[in-house]
Amino acid sequence: MPSSSLTNKRRPRPVADPSYCSISDFARRLGVSRVTVWRWLRDGKLKHLRFSSMIVRIPLDEIERLGREPVSKRPPLHLTRRSAREKAATTIT
Repeated sequence: MPSSSLTNKRRPRPVADPSYCSISDFARRLGVSRVTVWRWLRDGKLKHLRFSSMIVRIPLDEIERLGREPVSKRPPLHLTRRSAREKAATTIT
């Protein structure tokens, strides 16, 4: 059993709040990479809470503020992407 002096030295962990999500979860919801989300944080495009250099939580409201739909509400990519043959057929020569 740990002594009370050791438990007092631990850093507080971020509270699990359903209105906030991690960088990975935010990226998954928007269909972008984690690197893109980190870049948006660095550029000041997203509001966020920083608990340490690597622990960041982003409000889910930021998805609506960005004007993007969550991935679950978008049509699947295979329905929106065009094949090279379809692109070539619409190319003006």
